[in-house]
Amino acid sequence: MRDVYHDQLDTVEGDLRRMAELAAAALARATWAVLEADLSVAEAVARLAVTDDAVDSLHRTVLQELLAARGTFTMEAAIDATLISRYYERYADHAVNAAEDLIFLVTGRSGRRPLASFPTPGCLAAPVSGVQLSGPLRSPGAGPAESGSPPR
Repeated sequence: MRDVYHDQLDTVEGDLRRMAELAAAALARATWAVLEADLSVAEAVARLAVTDDAVDSLHRTVLQELLAARGTFTMEAAIDATLISRYYERYADHAVNAAEDLIFLVTGRSGRRPLASFPTPGCLAAPVSGVQLSGPLRSPGAGPAESGSPPR
């Protein structure tokens, strides 16, 4: 039988699941890029700022949902949901950082996003929509790597 703790986490379950999916996909691609030394995949991951921004936005949404429901969550459930959300947010950040680091190691140029491309406080409450994880990650005309193709 489910207890109050799990019932409370149901409030943010959908957002946490989406964060997990986005972060895991980004990390799988970044891992592929590093293990295969595949610059085109690394560049694609680094360009997937929309994924990282979507996870950041979902993290803010979870925090807003928890604050809006103040008093209806036990302290344990609120802290756990906050930490889980934060960990997924950092997980996605690390995926992008790994791809950007590979770009630097291979090319000597920074793969980091310029500061102007980060969200501004005015868009903190913007809804997450239209995030697409499908599509080619390799350069047009590039054949698959010997060990297969990058995760999608």
